[in-house]
Amino acid sequence: MRNPLQYGISRIRLRGASVALAFVIVLGLRIVVAQSAPARTFNVLYTFQGLSDGGEPYSGLVRDAAGNLYGAGFGAVFKIDPTGKVTTLYTFKGAPDGYGAVQVVLDPDRNLYGTTEYGGTGTCSNGPYAGCGTVFKLAASGEETILHSFTGSSDGSWPYAGLIRDGKGNLYGTTYFGGSGTGTCFGSGCGTVYKIDPTGKETVLFRFDDGADGGLPLANLLLVDGALYGTTAAGGTGPCTHSGNPIVGCGTIFKLVGRRETVLHSFQGPDGSGPQSNVVRDSAGNLYAAALQGGLVNTNCFFGCGTVIKLEPNGTETVLHAFGDESDGYSPIGLVMDSKGNLYGNGRGLGGVAGTVFEIDASDQFTILHAFAGQGAIIPGDLILDEQGNLYGSGSWMVFRITP
Repeated sequence: MRNPLQYGISRIRLRGASVALAFVIVLGLRIVVAQSAPARTFNVLYTFQGLSDGGEPYSGLVRDAAGNLYGAGFGAVFKIDPTGKVTTLYTFKGAPDGYGAVQVVLDPDRNLYGTTEYGGTGTCSNGPYAGCGTVFKLAASGEETILHSFTGSSDGSWPYAGLIRDGKGNLYGTTYFGGSGTGTCFGSGCGTVYKIDPTGKETVLFRFDDGADGGLPLANLLLVDGALYGTTAAGGTGPCTHSGNPIVGCGTIFKLVGRRETVLHSFQGPDGSGPQSNVVRDSAGNLYAAALQGGLVNTNCFFGCGTVIKLEPNGTETVLHAFGDESDGYSPIGLVMDSKGNLYGNGRGLGGVAGTVFEIDASDQFTILHAFAGQGAIIPGDLILDEQGNLYGSGSWMVFRITP
């Protein structure tokens, strides 16, 4: 298992003024026996053979109008057409090219953009591979261009999150380390939020200091009306009794407008800690996120099994589900919401099971849709939905679909 973190909050991969003290917590901690799943069908669309065809696709997929799926594994970028045929679009060569692709986004001209955890021309001393990471473009013709090589200093290092793209072609992402903030974060900086314009110019929009402003972002950003929303795995306020992370704070949900950050929520431990989830926003402006740890503590989850929370625009927080491990899994990561307000996400495991896909419907009912018993899949990548309500995801050595 690749684990780029050498301390408490481990990244699950086989692979502004703070209002933190003013929010209202509604602890709807639910210990429930998972409900029987509605009639759904699970299909493995492709099983990878090795890194050369995109093996270990730990992150989310993207789908075009023709139904083709695109994704990135540790060694390659791939395409799966509606018949299940897989094409390797690009194979990474390592530094200075890039290595450890995270996720891709698609533009109207079928160009793909993504990040690699390693590679590039930067020199970073931590980590198992050379380089500080890159942002790349893969043209429809198959030609790769490195748009930015991170240096590990003020511009950041190790972009473990994928990219989002606005209507003008600007790309936005985060780096886990770097930024040269005042916080130490093991001497490597506490991370950045950055922008890459269509010419390839990088601008650092924010550098985390690992204090009340957060630190160590791991998840994809959300862009709504010019504002960026995201989570940090550390930082914020509170004693954080539900975390093995030696850095201060249980993590945050933040909003960034231009270069001004507002911490919308600081996790406290009982409501979650160490969020590695993207943020989802509904039409009423409520935000949803998943925390890797915190919540219910038991012998299987010493720092808590994780939570899914709802954060209202006025700061009121509700814990929609606190994972307990025995019947409902633990360590949730990515979230996606359908048009009816149903949430879907991934869990790291279920007892001895390797991973789960779960649903929290609009009435807050929790259901396990699929458990990967015996399939050897840990599911860290974000799910996506199509117009018919089919869920697509990736984990370990497979790409799968769950149909309604």
